[in-house]
Amino acid sequence: DDEKYNPFIQKDDEGNPLLLMIFSYEKDGYTIEGGTLEQLVQQLYCGTCPDADYIQTFLLGYKLFMQPEELMDMLLQKFVDSENYEEEQGDMVKLRLSNIVTQWLERVWVDFHYDPVMIEKVDSFVGLVSSGHPRFLPVAMKLENTMQKKKHEWDESLRDEERQPGSLPGSGCNSPT
Repeated sequence: DDEKYNPFIQKDDEGNPLLLMIFSYEKDGYTIEGGTLEQLVQQLYCGTCPDADYIQTFLLGYKLFMQPEELMDMLLQKFVDSENYEEEQGDMVKLRLSNIVTQWLERVWVDFHYDPVMIEKVDSFVGLVSSGHPRFLPVAMKLENTMQKKKHEWDESLRDEERQPGSLPGSGCNSPT
């Protein structure tokens, strides 16, 4: 088989190519136009360097096509799967996954605050990170500290709004009068 390998094309049982990611190329690089759910999530942590714009855009829009629990389960599973990789590659994936969860906590805290299941899933993720190699303990601490900080900020914001009659809880906005 003298076809060149393309990581974004897989084949079905009959050998027909399945396009998993759709890109458009421009002089400044490429733009992802679409892909399977698995490939869109994989794009968060794979490649030679993480794409901060992609991660931020994904975290702001993923709820259009999946639930937070589904994304967290996929990230947890990839973390577990990375145990089977060569050490350097596995560590890179674990670190990137940890950074994604940290950014998610920082930028879209509302996905976690109202959902005790999501808090449990983050706790499980922190447990996985901290139970690994000791070099990941600072990463686990950063995740835990981020979660505690966001909880504290949220609680403070609710207390401030309770002092202001006519505000909508957790929104920072006043209710219509």
